[in-house]
Amino acid sequence: MQGLHLAEERNLLLRRTAAEMSLNDAMATVAVLDRLWDSTEWQAARILLRRAAAHMSLDDGEATVAVLERLRENGSGEHTEVLLRRAAAHMSLDDGEATVAVLERLRENGSGEHAQALLRRAADDMKLDKPEAAVALLAMLRDHVPDGAAAFARRAAEGIPLGDPRAVAGLLDGMADIGLAAESERLAGRAAAGVPLEDPDAVAVLLATLAGTQPSGTSRLLAGRVAKTGPVTRPGTVLPALDGLKAAGATSETVEFARRAALAMPCEDHREVAALLHALREEKMKVHVGLFAERAATEFPVKDARGAVSLLDALYEVGARVSAKAFSERVAAAPPLDDVRALLTLLDSLGRTGSSMEARILAGHAAVRIPLDDSAAVAELTDRLRGLGADAQADVLERRFAPTG
Repeated sequence: MQGLHLAEERNLLLRRTAAEMSLNDAMATVAVLDRLWDSTEWQAARILLRRAAAHMSLDDGEATVAVLERLRENGSGEHTEVLLRRAAAHMSLDDGEATVAVLERLRENGSGEHAQALLRRAADDMKLDKPEAAVALLAMLRDHVPDGAAAFARRAAEGIPLGDPRAVAGLLDGMADIGLAAESERLAGRAAAGVPLEDPDAVAVLLATLAGTQPSGTSRLLAGRVAKTGPVTRPGTVLPALDGLKAAGATSETVEFARRAALAMPCEDHREVAALLHALREEKMKVHVGLFAERAATEFPVKDARGAVSLLDALYEVGARVSAKAFSERVAAAPPLDDVRALLTLLDSLGRTGSSMEARILAGHAAVRIPLDDSAAVAELTDRLRGLGADAQADVLERRFAPTG
């Protein structure tokens, strides 16, 4: 009974709060709304929704969007219209994402006049800290308030943050669509000189946009920065950057970046190493194949047979025979023996690349050290050893296997 009494008191307090609370703190209003729904105090929640729509502070764009969403869930069309009208005229424009969200709701609601009013306000005053929101706003202005689009583009060209190269590229595309050449050129110059280079995929998108919409000097400026200072020591950064430079037609910068990569890219992931070896085979970069192949042959950690196969095959395919020989000697001297089936593949690779002596050395290690838990693989390895002429090693393996086989 006491628990029931406490629950009734709590719900009574929630109902009083819904009817009397100050609406100056919009996020607090949202929190109380959610608490009312969770407590199944639906009538009180509807009262607070109506009050919020008509009187809630609009200083917090995120909270404004949250209340609009709860009005949608509650089917309160009339009060949604009230809040949208107020937001169009008075909401804070400090949150670009919230501004765009309200604009989309106005469009969905058929409130064209109020959408135009908010668009004009946003063109002049929306905060520019969210580049993706700026891209969305420019598209809306282009379609509905063209003169506002030009004004906003001028602001964005000077003030948009450059932290997201993809969003900057989207903004440049939007400016190009409208024919705002001066604004586009201004933003392109800032971007080429100042975007961060840590995300090579995003930088490649921007490079492509610059190459397609701007004078060649602008894209070459960014390409030069990538060539000289783009990251080459972090996994996953080299190949996207190299592809982006090639796609932008920056030939000399591609060659310069390739040389840095050949000197410094970590030789730890066999897929990345093999991919870069193949990429360096292209004309004008071939000079760097030998340099990188030599590093890979000496630095790649021989931890598993499949990785060793991948690198050995790549070295052989790009014509780095000396490096392939050196790597096969490393593998034979200290082979990874935990996966018998992968070891079979490694023996095949050694045979394909002409490393028959290394294959026999590897066979000697395998005969005395491989695990015997896969009987079919052990039998296949025994046959393979005899095929290599390593009969003594095959006999050793058979004797090891006989007690368990």
